[in-house]
Amino acid sequence: APAPAPVVEKPKPAPVAKAAPACLLNGPAAEAVGCVKAYKTLADGYLEAYKAVDRWLAGLSSEMKNAADRIADMEAKVSESEGAVTKLKLDRSKEAKLKLKELEVANKKLWVELEAARKDEETRCKGFAREAATKVKEINVDLTARLAAAAAKAAE
Repeated sequence: APAPAPVVEKPKPAPVAKAAPACLLNGPAAEAVGCVKAYKTLADGYLEAYKAVDRWLAGLSSEMKNAADRIADMEAKVSESEGAVTKLKLDRSKEAKLKLKELEVANKKLWVELEAARKDEETRCKGFAREAATKVKEINVDLTARLAAAAAKAAE
């Protein structure tokens, strides 16, 4: 029987790039006519709300990135320190035992700092959730007022 043909792997296609986010408004805003014109202020309100929330989220994201970076840095230090503690525990020399005591004290301090950083991040996230709920309520109040004003103007 003839030898089987070698399997040739086809090159994998390049990953598809994620599509860029679509513009909030594709092209110029539609021209409102007649009684619909009164409701243009409502559309403007939604657009303003979107932009305000987007700016707010960008600021919070920057803040949260700093907190996450700090935690990652501290986790790396704890991991390195824990590895050093284990090595010293395996070493039976007097110098290792002395150094181990110093390192264990420093290690406990690192753990306390790490837990404090994690707690701070958790507190910030809870605060963010409360702020988001308040922001949405404020936006709804504004949009409801715009809707009422538009309805009154359209009825004129």
